[in-house]
Amino acid sequence: MLKWFKWPIFILGISVLVVGVLHFINNSNAYTNLPENGKPVLELPIDKLWKLPTQIMPMGETINHEARYGGHPGIDFQWYDGDGVKIFASMDSEVVGIFPDGNGRYDLATRNGKWGVDYTELESINPQLKAGSKLKVGDWVGIPNHPNDVNDLPKYRMIHWQFGYSDNIFPAKVKERLCPLTYFSQSSKILLEKLWADTNWPVMKANAPEICSNYFKNRDE
Repeated sequence: MLKWFKWPIFILGISVLVVGVLHFINNSNAYTNLPENGKPVLELPIDKLWKLPTQIMPMGETINHEARYGGHPGIDFQWYDGDGVKIFASMDSEVVGIFPDGNGRYDLATRNGKWGVDYTELESINPQLKAGSKLKVGDWVGIPNHPNDVNDLPKYRMIHWQFGYSDNIFPAKVKERLCPLTYFSQSSKILLEKLWADTNWPVMKANAPEICSNYFKNRDE
């Protein structure tokens, strides 16, 4: 009887070992280009000198996202007139993968060391990009999408952007989302705070008064 228990334990042990080795290899080979403190300096994924977003949806809001899962896990940049708007790389990184989301849109996952930035719900992605492509801050990555359920604003465009830890064994999006405020450059942080101050969304601001609210308030590590 005892020998029948040994095989499942043996297989489990081998599986854990394989996962550990894959995890080690993946992290050892990860593209890394970081400052001496090991933390990335982020920029906003938008053109700061052209059409700025009309409003943003903050992290942690629980109107459209369930509180039991932490609420909204990123920042949505939204344009009422998004014609011609492009999305740009927020940090030096390597493309981890491009994932169709099932709704005709695309998610772009990138990584630098243990840090990841995802540009999700894109209408299209720069056709030159593929897994393994290297990005520098400011490189064009894609076009924000026009959601099918928004009929009263024909030029409306949006993107969901998220930042956090990325140490997945297989190509995937950010594993653990973080509040990005302490990682943005000073100019990007100031502009992001202005975008939030200019966002005319009383119900949203009552639910999530800060850019990183509720579950994500001060969750930057």
